[in-house]
Amino acid sequence: KTKTLYIRQAEVAEVRKEKHLELLDHWKG
Repeated sequence: KTKTLYIRQAEVAEVRKEKHLELLDHWKG
């Protein structure tokens, strides 16, 4: 159970990172 939660958090972190990079590109562009 704990492992699943950890994986979920990792996935969320990845998505946030991607969205953050998209925002940075948007502001730079």
